[in-house]
Amino acid sequence: MTQPVDIKEISARYTDARKKFEEVYGKYCEQEKFINNMTLTRQELEKEAGSLSKNWLESLVSAAGIQTEETGKISVMAGIAKENLERIIPVIDEARLKLLDLCYEAATAGVDYRAKHNELAKAVINPLRTELIKEIQNKVELLHGLNLLSSFSAYETDNDLSEVIKNIETDNSKAAALEYIHKTTDDNNDTLELYPGSVPSEIAIVMQRSPSPAQMAVARNIPQKKKALAEGGEKCKGFEGY
Repeated sequence: MTQPVDIKEISARYTDARKKFEEVYGKYCEQEKFINNMTLTRQELEKEAGSLSKNWLESLVSAAGIQTEETGKISVMAGIAKENLERIIPVIDEARLKLLDLCYEAATAGVDYRAKHNELAKAVINPLRTELIKEIQNKVELLHGLNLLSSFSAYETDNDLSEVIKNIETDNSKAAALEYIHKTTDDNNDTLELYPGSVPSEIAIVMQRSPSPAQMAVARNIPQKKKALAEGGEKCKGFEGY
């Protein structure tokens, strides 16, 4: 017979998964910031090269077509700008490929994080649910007895409960549940202190941006495919099925 897993072990697995996601997501954000900065620099270089080229031509025309010291300086500056532009483009391309890898890695870690989060949340909440169900059962039994004493049909209890559930579904009961958890935690319930809270929205973000497992499997063997995904030539389908 399989022994139940200790809640502290579940919590430890959750903590490991959370740290792994945070580590990879941090690298992803740093890489994204690097690409954004490099893209801005590229745009500035393109603008600078275009402006210098225009200035060179205007200076040459004003000098009656004769190369002067001024046009020479402008020509050198334009050449440097173009060289820098040629250097930065492949760096950006390579950085985008790395970003794609990090996005997929973060999405993979995010799926594991969310699974471990849900496992811990259930382990923490289920004992509380069991206690509440027992309390509810006693009151439902009393309600059912009152219905029978009032000569109502036995189905009237089902109708009453259905109406209660209907009213609950039109309201957001999460806030009340969280308040109850915090109150119970304040009463020195060590287990409820392990409740992991909400799943961070960053997980959904990287999962939406990530290539699908099928796309990534192909991209790892076909460089052109990976390049298209990294540069937006082919849309990433997201971490499908999760």
